[in-house]
Amino acid sequence: IEVNRKTSDGTIINLRKDGTTVGSIGVADSGDRIYLGGSSANRGIAIDSSASVVIPSTNSGGLADALIGLGTSTARFTELFLSSSLRLTDSSNTHKYSITSLSSDALQFYDTTANAERMRIDSSGNLLVGKTSSDSGTAGLTVFSSGYLAATLASNASAQFRRNTDDGDIVKFLKDSTTVGSIGTIGGDVFIASSPSGHKGL
Repeated sequence: IEVNRKTSDGTIINLRKDGTTVGSIGVADSGDRIYLGGSSANRGIAIDSSASVVIPSTNSGGLADALIGLGTSTARFTELFLSSSLRLTDSSNTHKYSITSLSSDALQFYDTTANAERMRIDSSGNLLVGKTSSDSGTAGLTVFSSGYLAATLASNASAQFRRNTDDGDIVKFLKDSTTVGSIGTIGGDVFIASSPSGHKGL
C-alpha cells in the first residue's frame, strides 16, 4: 500500500473507532518529521529525520515540550539502553545536567550550564567529588569502594565535624562493633576519650 500526500504537511492516514477519529499518521516540518498522533492535542510521538531523533509531539506533528511521559508507575519499562549521555533539565529548561559513560569506564555527572564536572564514579567504583583522579594528593573528596575516605584541600581544613546544642561526642572510633574512643566537647573544651576501662584520655 502506498499513501501519498502532496504539497502540504498534515495528516496522511486517519485512524477511527466507530466513526470517531482516535489518531492519525502524518508529516510535518516540510516532510522531515513523521508523526503518530492521538486524539488529544499534545499526545503524539514523531521521528525527526533531519535531527535523527524521536520526539514527543502534538497530534499534528508539532513539538510538545515537557508534556509527555515515558511509562507510568503501573506500566514501567524494564531497561533503558543509551550509547552516550542522559541529559536532564529543570522545568524551565534553563539548568541542565548530563550523566555520561566515559571511555575510561567512568560515570560522569556534569553541569552543562556551569560547564563543570560535579562528580564521577570511576571504573573501580570510587566516588570522586571535585576531582577526576582517586589520587589522595589531589584536592577534592574521594570515597573509595573499599570504605576508605580521603578529603584533600590546600591551605584550609579538609574536614569539619559539628555537634549542636549540648556537650558530648563529636566523633566516635570503633573497632568492629565496639567503641574504643571518641573526640568531643565539654564546657567549651575538646576532649579525647578512650572507652575501654583502665585506659586514659585527654
